[in-house]
Amino acid sequence: MYQIQKFFRKTGKALQRFFRRVRKGSPLDIAILAVTCLLVVVLIAILVMTLAGAKEPVSTPSSTVSVSESYDMNANSLAVEEYDGTVLPKTEDAGQEYVDNTLFIGDSNTERMVVYGATTWENNLGVTGMGIQDVTGTPTQKFSGYSSLVLVPKAVEMLQPQRIIITFGTNNTGWSADVFAQQYKKALDAIHEAYPYADIIINAVSPVAKERAYPNISMQTIDSFNQALLELAREEGYTFLNSSEALKDASTGYAKSGYMVSDGVHLSQTGMDALMEYIRTHAHETEDTRPTVTNVPTHVAPPDGLFVTVNEPESSSSSSSSSSSEAQGKVKVVFSVAGDTAGGSLSGTLQQEVAPGSTCSAVTANVNSGYAVTWGCSVGTISNVNNPSLSFNVPAYVEGGTTITVTASFKKTVCEHVYDAGVITTQPTCGAAGVKTFTCTKCQATYTEQVPATGAHNFSILVSETPAQVGVDGSRVYQCSVCGAQYTEVIPALPAPPSSSTAPPPSSPPTSTPTNSTPTGTETNSTAQPAA
Repeated sequence: MYQIQKFFRKTGKALQRFFRRVRKGSPLDIAILAVTCLLVVVLIAILVMTLAGAKEPVSTPSSTVSVSESYDMNANSLAVEEYDGTVLPKTEDAGQEYVDNTLFIGDSNTERMVVYGATTWENNLGVTGMGIQDVTGTPTQKFSGYSSLVLVPKAVEMLQPQRIIITFGTNNTGWSADVFAQQYKKALDAIHEAYPYADIIINAVSPVAKERAYPNISMQTIDSFNQALLELAREEGYTFLNSSEALKDASTGYAKSGYMVSDGVHLSQTGMDALMEYIRTHAHETEDTRPTVTNVPTHVAPPDGLFVTVNEPESSSSSSSSSSSEAQGKVKVVFSVAGDTAGGSLSGTLQQEVAPGSTCSAVTANVNSGYAVTWGCSVGTISNVNNPSLSFNVPAYVEGGTTITVTASFKKTVCEHVYDAGVITTQPTCGAAGVKTFTCTKCQATYTEQVPATGAHNFSILVSETPAQVGVDGSRVYQCSVCGAQYTEVIPALPAPPSSSTAPPPSSPPTSTPTNSTPTGTETNSTAQPAA
C-alpha cells in the first residue's frame, strides 16, 4: 500500500511540474499535450462508432474479408424442443397461395423477395436499411395515389393481410439483445393494434457468411437476437419461424456456401429459394377471421435512399480519358428470364454496358396469355415491377466493372374475380327467361345468370278469325295482353256432305257464339300455352 501511495505522489508532482512548464510556454511539453489530447479524441470516436453498430448498405461492397472472431455455434443455439407450440413445426408444402396470402415486413433481405420474384409489392413491406425501431418511428411505405409515406402499422391496416411474417435484426446489431427485444415488442404491439385480425409470425434473423464485408454484424449477436425473439414470441403469444436452420451450415454455424451474395450478408437467389421453401413447409394456417376485405390501395416500391445516403462517384476532371478507362467505368447489365420460360420471352439488348447513374435502353417482356411478368434486380430498385417494358436505371453509387443481373419471372395469373352488379343483356318476357351478364372488374372475365320470365302469356285478345270450310282448316289468332305475342288456334276443316238424292233438312242456326276458351293449337311467337 505504501508503494502505491508513493507512486501516485510522484506521479502527481510530475504532472504539476509538466503543467507549470506548459504554462511557461515550453514547446516540447505543449506538443506532448496536443498529441495526447488528439489520441483521446480518436479513441472516443472509435468507441462511439463501435457502439452505434453498422447500418446495412444498399449495394454490395467491392470486397469481403474473412472475419477473425471466436464463434462457437453451440454456445447460444436455440433449444427449440423447449418451446413446443411456439416454434412452427414442419408441415406439408402450403404452396404459393400461402405465400401470396402472407404480408412480409423487414429490411433488405425482405425487399429482395420482390427482386427475386418470390413476392410482389402487393404483399411486401421490405425496405433496405430499415431497423426494428423504424416500424413505429419512420414513415417508409408508399401507396399509389397517396402523397405521403405512411408508417408500417398504418400500411398493415390498409392492406388487411391474413398473416404477417416479420424479419428484423441485421440493422440493429449495435444493440443489446434486451433493447432489441423491447423495440421488437413495441413494433408488434403497434401492428396488432392497427389490424388485430392478422396472425403475426416472428422470423429468425438470417445468418451471415464467415467471409463478409461487415464485420460488425456478428454471428454471436445474431444468435442472441434469435434467442430473445424466441422468448418474446412465447411470452406474447406469437409464433416463431426458425428459418435460420435452413440457411445455416451445420458444421460451422455460418450461412451455407452460395446462400449469400459476395458481401456475405444479403441472400442470393439460391438462399432465397431455400428460405421460401422453408416458409411454405413450416406453414401457420389458421381460420381466416378477417372482416370483409375492401378498398385495398395499391402498394408500390419504397423510395430510394430512405436510410442510407450514398455519395455520388467523382466525375473525371480530364476530358482526354482513354477508351480503356471509360470501359472500366462502365457497369454491365445482363437481362434474363428466371425460371420457367413458358410464360414469355425478352426482346431488346439483353447485355448492356452503361455508366453509373445512367439508364439502359428498354427491354420488353413478351408476356404470353395467362401469365404476368415480375422484374427483379441484384442491385438497385425497380419501381413498376409488373410493367412489361423496362428501362432499368443503374444506381449512381455502383462502381464501374460491376455486373448487375435483371431478371423477368413469368407466372400464371389466377384472378380472384370481383364482379360488377351485372347488366341485363336479354330482356325477360312472358314465358321466356332473360339473361344478365356480370363482368370481373379486374380481368374482364364474364359469367351469366338467367332472369326469370315475367309470367305466363295471357292470350285474351282475339285478333282475327278465318272460318273453316269443307276440306280447309280455319284459324283464330289470339294476342297476349301483356307482351303482344300471338298464338294461332287451328279450326279443323268441315267434313264433306253425304252423297244422297234427298237433300238433307237445313241445320238449325247456332244458339250462341263461341266463347274465348283456352285455345289448343300452335302459338305464332311463343311456345307457352294460352292462359285460361
